[in-house]
Amino acid sequence: MLSILLDENISHIVAEQVRQKQPQMFIESLHKFQGGVYRGTDDAQLLSIATEVKLTLITYDLQTIPDLLTEWSQEGIAHADVVFVDRHTIGSHDLGRLVRAILRFWEQNTEFDWTNRTAFLPAP
Repeated sequence: MLSILLDENISHIVAEQVRQKQPQMFIESLHKFQGGVYRGTDDAQLLSIATEVKLTLITYDLQTIPDLLTEWSQEGIAHADVVFVDRHTIGSHDLGRLVRAILRFWEQNTEFDWTNRTAFLPAP
């Protein structure tokens, strides 16, 4: 089942609103995940942690994460699944639209094996 970790550039309010609408879904914000100890963590460590606990990372980071995933793929390193959000598709301050997009994505993809997958979050 698809379980989600929101990166620190996404408000914890998004996770709270998603849980209210879909209580059986596991979604957590990096701001609150394990007491917030991973806020400010570099991308490699964040992906390693997400991989260990089998969480799919949702991120707006289109600058560094794709390069890291390419590097890991070339080295044969498994990674946490990553769903990218494009700011031009869903603005980072448009929390309602982001919540709707995450809910729809989860409903459509929850049963798939998300090992080493990447995707873009479609607009709702």
